[in-house]
Amino acid sequence: MKRRVLDVLLLSIALAGAVPALRTAREVRRLTIERDRLAKIAGDLVVVDRAKTHWLALDTGEPMHFAWHVYTPANCRLIFRSDIDQEASFTFPQGEMIVRLRLHDDLQGNKLVFINFTGHSSYTYSLDATVSGLMRDYEKTLKIEQGGALATGVVDPARPFVLLRITLPQEAVSEAEKKLDDRLRKKLPVLYELTIPAATKP
Repeated sequence: MKRRVLDVLLLSIALAGAVPALRTAREVRRLTIERDRLAKIAGDLVVVDRAKTHWLALDTGEPMHFAWHVYTPANCRLIFRSDIDQEASFTFPQGEMIVRLRLHDDLQGNKLVFINFTGHSSYTYSLDATVSGLMRDYEKTLKIEQGGALATGVVDPARPFVLLRITLPQEAVSEAEKKLDDRLRKKLPVLYELTIPAATKP
């Protein structure tokens, strides 16, 4: 009889402990799903060296729309420089942010480059009309290289970094040479390149 009472008591204790354990397991599963959802949106950026910049490309699901989850160390002034001598200087705050770049047509049919630093600032400028036309003509065969797309780019701020490069297919280069001026012709097959030169101190 005593043995049966003891068994019932132990079973009651086990059941009492099982209920919170099940609740905890459900909550852990819910939080894991939520974390995975947010990581898919913002990228699961792992900072391995806080003295270096980190660039993780995000999948936007849209052509000519690029995004990165970025980490920038303190006291690091980064500059965006494009292939058409347009330059915008931003002092990135220390920590993480999302950077977006979109290329879309304006009313004249030229490509506008829109860059946005989430929670901070943005700027827009237009590409050369001929370059814009070539991008439209060869849109489906352009080669696009995005820094941080294959793996997180961990970059020493003292070294330059190519963030985005858009290149014509080789068969289109000879035709493009007839349309572009000398300055842009020298850059072929590259139509657009956004680089981050070596950082300077703010």
